[in-house]
Parts: sequence; C-alpha cells; structure tokens
Amino acid sequence: MAIDLITVFDSCENEMSKASESVFKRNKDDSMRILMKKMRIEKGKETYLERSYQLYATQYIENIPAPSVNGAKTVLEFLVKDFPKAKNADPNSFIDNSLIKPLEESGFIKALYQ
Repeated sequence: MAIDLITVFDSCENEMSKASESVFKRNKDDSMRILMKKMRIEKGKETYLERSYQLYATQYIENIPAPSVNGAKTVLEFLVKDFPKAKNADPNSFIDNSLIKPLEESGFIKALYQ
C-alpha cells in the first residue's frame, strides 16, 4: 500500500490549523500581540484590530473543527472549471466526521474553549 505523502501533509497541516484556531480564541492577548506585529500595527491604533479579532474569533472560527457540506460544495463548484465531473459530485461523499465526532462527544473539544 503506497502512502500519499501529499495527503498526509495536507491532513497534518489541517489539524495544526485547527489547533492553532483554538489557541487563537483562548489566548486573546497573545493573539492580538502577534497580529499587531505581523500586520505592523502601531500601539494605540489597534481599534480596528480589536474589531477584526472579535469578528474572526466569534464568526469565522468554529469551535468544532468539522468539515461542512457547504464548504465541500464550494470547493466542488470551484473545481468544475478544471474537472467537469465535479459538477455532479455529492459533497457529502467528501466528508468524514468519524475522527472528530468521538472528540466532540467526549467533551474534549468543549474543554479546549473553557
């Protein structure tokens, strides 16, 4: 059985991204400090940064990092140009919550945000 290293890398990268989102939401002060540095925002001019942080933390980062049908549908719509078969693909067939569901049911994910 061959191992697809790109798939393994993408999976690891995805999981690290989800973990960092939890850290982002739980450590506001550190996250704001990093955003200020990376975005080169001077001290005293962080009003918009605060608003951006609140919007991102409350509306764009979901507590349960599960793939969504809408997300899969969006990707498929994007791929139609290069892969016409994507138009008839079922978005549900690309989603596997079997790894995240036990973590959610056990309370592990909820504990990350407490």
